[in-house]
Amino acid sequence: MALSKDILSDSSSHSDFSNFTITVKRILELLDLEAEDDYGVLQPTDYAFKTVMNLVLETYEIMGNSFPKAWVSTDEFGGITLDWSNRDKDCAIHLFCPANSDKKAHIYHQKGDDYAVDYEVSSARLIHWLQWFN
Repeated sequence: MALSKDILSDSSSHSDFSNFTITVKRILELLDLEAEDDYGVLQPTDYAFKTVMNLVLETYEIMGNSFPKAWVSTDEFGGITLDWSNRDKDCAIHLFCPANSDKKAHIYHQKGDDYAVDYEVSSARLIHWLQWFN
């Protein structure tokens, strides 16, 4: 699993950057990673990158500044995961976009001991879960 370099990790020290901008920069940083290492692919595939960017852009168009900052990583095949977590509320959301269309994207959501996976992945569903998260 590869994490973005996280140059913009603390929004309080980068007040000029919105949570959306930080998230997009983290996604773009994945493109600068080495292609692969001993554990697998580090850079996202074109499919994963385009899928996640479309979802993030469509979601931001509706949510605006309430879009929360996400942590970004790749899996060993080049799929992308965006993670949102709130320790105060004990909740988390994970958006997974696979490396190719052979596998399904999904949104995992958890609050306390309750969790589920939503396989209906769209900007509308992501907005629903991010509003639940906020």
